[in-house]
Amino acid sequence: MLGLYHMIRKWLAVGIILLFVGIAYSPAIAQNKEKPLPTFYGKWLYVGGDGPGNYSKIQDAINDSHYGDTIFVYNGRYYEHAIIISKQINLIGENRNNTILDGQGKYTDGIHVGNGVNVHGLTIEGFTQYDMTLGSGTGVYIEGNNIKISDCIITNCTHGLFVRQNAYQIEISNNIFSQTSYFGLYLQATACSVHDNYFKYNHYALDVMKGSRLVSIDHNQFELNWVGIWARSTRANISCNNFIDNSGYHVYLEWDSRLLMLPFVFYWKPVFSENYWDDWTDVSPRPINGHFVLWLKIGDLSIMLYVSDIVQYDQHPAQEPYDIGG
Repeated sequence: MLGLYHMIRKWLAVGIILLFVGIAYSPAIAQNKEKPLPTFYGKWLYVGGDGPGNYSKIQDAINDSHYGDTIFVYNGRYYEHAIIISKQINLIGENRNNTILDGQGKYTDGIHVGNGVNVHGLTIEGFTQYDMTLGSGTGVYIEGNNIKISDCIITNCTHGLFVRQNAYQIEISNNIFSQTSYFGLYLQATACSVHDNYFKYNHYALDVMKGSRLVSIDHNQFELNWVGIWARSTRANISCNNFIDNSGYHVYLEWDSRLLMLPFVFYWKPVFSENYWDDWTDVSPRPINGHFVLWLKIGDLSIMLYVSDIVQYDQHPAQEPYDIGG
């Protein structure tokens, strides 16, 4: 009887342990079961290559796509222009060095990007033509929100990438902007992240105008441009960038205001922090110069009334350049 009693106690203890293990493990099982599944599964459409049914033109594949689809473009040179992406899709190149959208110097624009689009892994070049109605050549024109442009090379265009006024949730990352005759990136977004890009051999590498404190420009390299950043009446946060061998200005500031709005001019100031400046080895704040302009605006006519010099500071300049790819 005593042996039976000990056996019952032993199995009772084992049962209690298993019960607690089951209770502890059951939430994890329930969590896995309750994890929501994606509501949409996009298909893949292919451009170029030699697969059966592949498209020969990027725009044709876009026209046949639906929400959530992915357009995969094989290596090659595609002579298209004014590509319009008005659906929430992904446009992905096989390799950014060899998947090339070529404007041949005779077209004004490359890609118009709408809401929810992801563009990745392309070279976009040769959009330099001027048209009185359409304007100057632009590689990529962003006219929507919630857009990502990543791992692209945008080169030999009049303007590389244009982001329209008040755009938000824009991410521009890991791109190379080079040899644009006016600006590499023109930015008027309300909320935007520009990070880990490489700007080289541009006239104005980045022109940032207006925008809120939700515009961040960080961990980019500005090298061998005439102007690295032209900061025009913006509130952007500009931090942890490299400024190297820019021939005109690393950064040029411009504050402006219209007559009767003077108290608001100081609202439109960027913030600089921990950037690396190749012309500044001191730990003291690094000055950033520019000018303030007061305008009298009458209809479409603007008259300059007053100009004065201004200066801001990067209070904590970096002593060594950051490791930024390119």
